[in-house]
Amino acid sequence: MDSKTILLYNQATSTLLLGIILIVTNHLHTIHIGIGLFSILLSALCSGVIGLLLFYEGLKYISFREANIIRTLNPIFVFIFSFPFFPLPLTPKFITGAILIIISIIYMNLYKDKKTSS
Repeated sequence: MDSKTILLYNQATSTLLLGIILIVTNHLHTIHIGIGLFSILLSALCSGVIGLLLFYEGLKYISFREANIIRTLNPIFVFIFSFPFFPLPLTPKFITGAILIIISIIYMNLYKDKKTSS
């Protein structure tokens, strides 16, 4: 299936579900159209739509395993890029979580390599 079609179905389904939730919870009237809403929509377009489109297109050139490794490391990349703009206190829980993410990715890849080689 074409990556653009998958992306269209993905975004349409999430938009429909969010719309239903807004209507059922009677929060549709609380949305104020302004520069804030425009900024949120623009960031959602850039991060969600364009990011997923590039992910699906990238699957044509690299293996699914490699793409998932890169995608799983996303929290680490986001932290590295956003730290200069939004400095966070580096607590032991935060550092432990980052180390666990990295160790689990390395372990999953070593386990898959051993499994495929035997």
